[in-house]
Amino acid sequence: MWGMTGVGVVAVLSSVILCGCLVDGQTTQCSIPNYRVMAIPLPGFTNVYTNATGTYYTGFVIDLLYAMARVANFTFTISLGNPSDFGRTTGQASSGGCFGGGIGSLQSGGFDILAAAMDYVYGYNTAVDFTAPIFRSDVQFIYNTYTGLANSYYMVIGNTAGRDLLENSKDPTLMAIWANIQKWLPTSLPNTYEEAIALVKMGGWALFGRTPLIDQAVCDSYGQIAKDPKVYKRTYASFAVQKNSNILSKLNLAILQLQGDNTIDNLLYKWFPCSNFACS
Repeated sequence: MWGMTGVGVVAVLSSVILCGCLVDGQTTQCSIPNYRVMAIPLPGFTNVYTNATGTYYTGFVIDLLYAMARVANFTFTISLGNPSDFGRTTGQASSGGCFGGGIGSLQSGGFDILAAAMDYVYGYNTAVDFTAPIFRSDVQFIYNTYTGLANSYYMVIGNTAGRDLLENSKDPTLMAIWANIQKWLPTSLPNTYEEAIALVKMGGWALFGRTPLIDQAVCDSYGQIAKDPKVYKRTYASFAVQKNSNILSKLNLAILQLQGDNTIDNLLYKWFPCSNFACS
């Protein structure tokens, strides 16, 4: 039931599992909490397969959820979010704007956990709480090796944290990147990671993205894609929960334990063998 790895992870777990609990020296029945999880389809993180027998999920996020559930004693039910909308705001958050996407669904109580390797970006902390860091993620450019970075138009996947980072930044370099992206709308705001990589391979476009996804894209391109060494921002990927949720401490303890026994490192190298990770 608690297997962490392998293809064919069933999409929905039972809502309640009965177990033996020791109360006043007597074994009785107790229920393990079931958490509603939103996962965002993204290569390597949450892969989705559908066949005649049902829908199945694999990936780093799925394996990590199983490992955390085993350590922290909970079950979970997965629903899929929109890969092109992690949590864009409708109006500035500081001015009373509402969050959309996964952040908005979590904020409104539709889910208990957003399992999407989120990083801290502008305004998100006003709506949700983040778990302890799971791994480090660097924001860099990847580009077509034939075209070169200097001869490429810039793009960022639309309606994601990467766009929020650029759109709300006061850093002159990031502001210049965002100004470049705005010149080439709507092509410069592809809806998905897959669309963005296809544009990079076509030539003439450079993607402002995050490791480990961009590292894996470079590795899988057989020399067609390269990564610029400049790191524009270093972030730490986390899950998110509802504001002031009592789930947070449970997840944090599980993350710390899974870091201590190298489970998280092993899962990262399993799903993203071309990346180097650190959480320090």
